[in-house]
Amino acid sequence: MSKSAQRESAEYWKKRLFRNSFTYRGERRWVSGWCIKVQHGGERRTLRLPAESRELAATEAASVYAKLRRGGWTAVEAWKARDLGQENAPAAPWVGVRKYVSNLHPGFERELFAEILHDGAREQIALGTEDPALGLVRGTTIQSEVRRVGWKAVQASRSREVTVAVFWQGNPMTCTYTTLLSVPEVDRRTPRSEPRSGTGWNVLVVEPDGPVRRAMLRGLAAAEGLASARGCASPPEMPAGWNWDLALINRNLGPGALRFLERGRPARNESGAWILEHGLYADSDAIFASVSGVSRGYFLRRLPPAKLLEPLLKTFLEGPRRNRSDEERLVRRYFQNALEPVDAVAEPPGPSFSKRETQVLDLLGRGFSDKEIGNELGISVWTVHSHLKRIFGKYGVRTRTEAVVRHLQK
Repeated sequence: MSKSAQRESAEYWKKRLFRNSFTYRGERRWVSGWCIKVQHGGERRTLRLPAESRELAATEAASVYAKLRRGGWTAVEAWKARDLGQENAPAAPWVGVRKYVSNLHPGFERELFAEILHDGAREQIALGTEDPALGLVRGTTIQSEVRRVGWKAVQASRSREVTVAVFWQGNPMTCTYTTLLSVPEVDRRTPRSEPRSGTGWNVLVVEPDGPVRRAMLRGLAAAEGLASARGCASPPEMPAGWNWDLALINRNLGPGALRFLERGRPARNESGAWILEHGLYADSDAIFASVSGVSRGYFLRRLPPAKLLEPLLKTFLEGPRRNRSDEERLVRRYFQNALEPVDAVAEPPGPSFSKRETQVLDLLGRGFSDKEIGNELGISVWTVHSHLKRIFGKYGVRTRTEAVVRHLQK
């Protein structure tokens, strides 16, 4: 029997089903339902299966794989919704609470989000309700809207989850990141942009995505040490006559935009004002996957939106100093201190790993992909996945990024 035929059998998938887990108040809990990892056309995804029992989930997984082989990812996206009982209807979107952004909309403590997959992109869209039934209706409506008018129009009119990362150093790579809720054009509330005091930092946000730019400004508006924050879509659109101390520029704008910004850098000190690059990502794993060539390790720190620039703003509350080297030295110290345990004596012993698991962790920390790890160690990519699953369980984490950070902290 060929490998493809084997993968269309329920017995094959029965051994590869897994459940996601999360940690709540120190207790590990399992998410209901089963998942599978599927690779096709150079793309690898994790798919949720509605079935509760392992046997039904295995049968469902075999059916999904058969659809994938014959119709590609488009066929999977059009996978029929069981509740509707229609063969050609798209599956109802996943609706649930997102951990880091569910409380960012005023008036909601646990706002529901819909996970929408279309045209190779996956977005988490805010639904403006805490009611599951209404959330499912709204999620299905938005899913139809995306298919009808495309992502660009929906992103401009709907709040969506986005992870913003600021890169402080290249090697070792140090990064602070936060999860935001984009502010669409229809939301007329604007963040504070005028100076709040005579001291503090003036921050410029150069971000072409308008809803995300507004979200970044809104988050920074409450930052400790901030005097004012303004934004623009590109360097040529910078506010005229305004001297900024720190600029965040989207790294995808390219070297030309960065050079333009550098030419207009205010001469605040001997090295001029700060310029840092930022990026937009689906989650922390995507941040980790976006960088390569790092030999001295990674440090990614999640912070609330108002503390995204904490390494600099909190250290120098009254604004920039004359000597830029002092600022750079203390920023490095910030990340070094974050790695030091508060009480080394009280630190519990870490988990033990096999030689192979340690090798996988070391390569993961060097930025290797799963396939590259397999090639380096002479094992299959599925064996790599098995090692990663055990590593996640021992560390009590859910992502590659968290596992690497824990490994680097040892």
